[in-house]
Amino acid sequence: MLLLDATMSIAPAKEAELNTWYHLHVPRLVAVPGYESGNRYVAITPGPRYAALYEIRDHAALPLLLGEDAGTRDEVTLSEWAVWDRDLLPHTSDLHLHVYEPLAATPPRLLRGGRPLVVVRVEHDAGDPGAAEAAWREAVLPGLARERDVAGAVLLRQSPDPVVGWLNTGPDRLLGLIECDGVAAAAALAEAGAAAGGFAQPLADAAGGRTARVTAYRPIAQHWDWEAAR
Repeated sequence: MLLLDATMSIAPAKEAELNTWYHLHVPRLVAVPGYESGNRYVAITPGPRYAALYEIRDHAALPLLLGEDAGTRDEVTLSEWAVWDRDLLPHTSDLHLHVYEPLAATPPRLLRGGRPLVVVRVEHDAGDPGAAEAAWREAVLPGLARERDVAGAVLLRQSPDPVVGWLNTGPDRLLGLIECDGVAAAAALAEAGAAAGGFAQPLADAAGGRTARVTAYRPIAQHWDWEAAR
């Protein structure tokens, strides 16, 4: 399972238009074979205001869903991106669009969905991914296991698949996703993780001392592939 992570802030004058468009955009994408689910969130702590996370079945689906060559792309994805590029992209800021793949062992689904989320983003160079996985397993997960409101956690890295190389808007990144059982718990966990010596620090250290960005989000929409869910 792969994950498409789209985060952004939007000019206030365009915020209502963005949300109206997204209300139909996510289910349209999820109906395309290869997408498994789409979850959308709004920030409750400092960070990019909106996040949309899409589970993707596997690498074989990437040319159809996100390939740079329009000739390989599904018509629905092309039409949706055309509207985005024309009407909304010029009004965005803090925009990041990446495809991630699991770095550590994960369950079949990356997101259980419908829960507040703490997102940890760490820039890193093309170093040893094993150091990040070890830091997550040995220094981060034990602390999260003691948090009664943490429902699940997964660590991913930006995919090196060349099919989606054209999407990447920054250096390689680590992505930690922590699902919580309440909005207040997610906000408190994000604040603790971002503090000096917080749980995000071991990941930053493993990535060469880069700064970790920690943001809490509450869910505002959840969609999945109805055929696959039967």
